[in-house]
Amino acid sequence: MEHAVLERPGQVDRSAAKDFEQILRLVSAAAGVPYATVRIFDEFRNVQLISVGFDRTQPTVDELSVIPFRVGPTVWTAGTANDYQVHPWISGAPGAVQFYASMPLISAVGDVLGMLFLFDVEPRETGPAMTPLLEDAAGVLVGLLERRRQARVNGQLAEQLGKTTRDLVSRQEFITTLLETVDAGILAADENGRLIVFNRAAREWHGLDADHDLLPEQHALRYNLFHADGITSMAPGEVPLARTMRDGRVRSLEMVIAPEGMAHTRVLASGNTVIGPDGTRLGAVVVLHDVTSERAAQDERDLAMGELAAKNVELEEANHLKLDLIGMLGHEINSPLCTIIGYTENWENIPADRRDQCVTAIDRNAHRLSDIVREVLALVALDAGKLTARPQPSRVARHIVTANAINNESPEVRCSDLATALVQPGHLDQILSNLLTNARKYGGGATLIDVTSGGGVVRISVEDQGPGVPEEFRASLFQRFSRSDTTAGRISGTGLGLYIVRELARANQGDIEYRPRPGGGSIFTIVLPGLI
Repeated sequence: MEHAVLERPGQVDRSAAKDFEQILRLVSAAAGVPYATVRIFDEFRNVQLISVGFDRTQPTVDELSVIPFRVGPTVWTAGTANDYQVHPWISGAPGAVQFYASMPLISAVGDVLGMLFLFDVEPRETGPAMTPLLEDAAGVLVGLLERRRQARVNGQLAEQLGKTTRDLVSRQEFITTLLETVDAGILAADENGRLIVFNRAAREWHGLDADHDLLPEQHALRYNLFHADGITSMAPGEVPLARTMRDGRVRSLEMVIAPEGMAHTRVLASGNTVIGPDGTRLGAVVVLHDVTSERAAQDERDLAMGELAAKNVELEEANHLKLDLIGMLGHEINSPLCTIIGYTENWENIPADRRDQCVTAIDRNAHRLSDIVREVLALVALDAGKLTARPQPSRVARHIVTANAINNESPEVRCSDLATALVQPGHLDQILSNLLTNARKYGGGATLIDVTSGGGVVRISVEDQGPGVPEEFRASLFQRFSRSDTTAGRISGTGLGLYIVRELARANQGDIEYRPRPGGGSIFTIVLPGLI
């Protein structure tokens, strides 16, 4: 049981004493009794709060068991034949009480709060008005006690509320400091999807403060949100906050924040809805983690791995080229070298009438070696990526005459003197020479060189009437070291001639085509840019 006048068990709130003293004086005067007192009870003690008519006004405290009392109607005792004569006054002197009356102070819920006492050293009889007087006085005292109690409860509640408010403010400061300190972007929206939290990292990445008036469908455009490709704008329903509000959660959604005039930030977004105790959706929270540097490092690693893989392929191709080249040279160089060495080592034993024939054979094989060297050098340049072309206007007819003379060929030529190709002259000479050599080896010699122009291109076709190219070999006709099984065993060659022709043509923005000649044979056509 708590009383407003008891600050602690046995300790009186002095501020209440004056109010009680005024009431006691009124009751004492109205009853015509010189002495009155109020005692307050708690679970442990009874406390004499205030008295009137005595010399001593200091409240006293007695054990509850010392002063007997009973709850009920007013107790009247008149004359000297009563138990109260033996009790001392609060001053310590013998009481010699001849008149005694009491009224319990009972709260509205039945708690005994204390007692109102009236005393006199003279016997007296009371009239019928005494009981209502004491009941009214007790009611006033109970009301005062209740108001004091409620005031103290209110004070305690106010103090607790103040403490709770201070705690909440302190916690809010901690939360705000935390949000502003972390390097993750943190966004929160209310139940309508409007932003209520937009921390420092989020503001820095977006280059904007939160716009609390924006509707959720306006976020993608306002905050420059793009898909992971950094190009495709997000639709309103694809924004992580909107998806979280709709689906309940989002996990590791990659996107790009791309404000104009600022560095772009690549982030992973994860979010959850906030649900109240009653199941009501209160809003959503999304956390953004910056993965820009991580993705850049990953891209660099992927690029490095790609370059390494490409280098490995190049090394493997170079190794294959080396092996193919060694095999080809071992086969193609051996025969002409053996012929030249055989003639020169036995030169003194060769009859004079045969030496001219031997010189011719040596010259032919020396030219063969020269052709091989030229083709190998061209191959090396092509494989190293060092083949470049400086195209210039070149009269095709003049180059055909030169190629025929060098290769000792005399095919029919159909070419206007004005036909002009944009090609590096030396490349055109080697193209024509290789095509004439190919026709001689595999087709019995070129029978026709036909040149046409129009539509910005010049087409140079070299025909022969040989057996043609087997159909199964045509797909690999222009690959390096490519030799048909039907001719490789009986016709010498490096398998580089047509490959070099194609690469020279392409270096000059042209190409080569093959088609069978009607009636038998082959037609190889070089297509080059021409003057319009």
